[in-house]
Amino acid sequence: MPATPPHPPLLLLQRRGALRLIAAVIPAVILALFARPARAEDPRLSDVWRCGGGDCPGYEYHPRVGDPEHGAPAGTAFQDLPADWFCPRCGAGKPDFRRMGD
Repeated sequence: MPATPPHPPLLLLQRRGALRLIAAVIPAVILALFARPARAEDPRLSDVWRCGGGDCPGYEYHPRVGDPEHGAPAGTAFQDLPADWFCPRCGAGKPDFRRMGD
């Protein structure tokens, strides 16, 4: 009886179904290693602030959107805006803004 050639390791794994197992496990391991933990939502991000400047047509600052054109990326709470930030429509400063719902 002729000797059977040794099976390459990959072929041996395929026969045992291990490749299917590995293919199913690897994505889960990668997600577990690199997924960011959920963080608590900052309640200040749901506040909407409206400009009360005299000539302003009612600009509203939405923290979830931010004001990227003026250095405030999305997710920047109104309180975290720089002191020199101003209304992009009329130029009013932060003290002229009022939180909606107050």
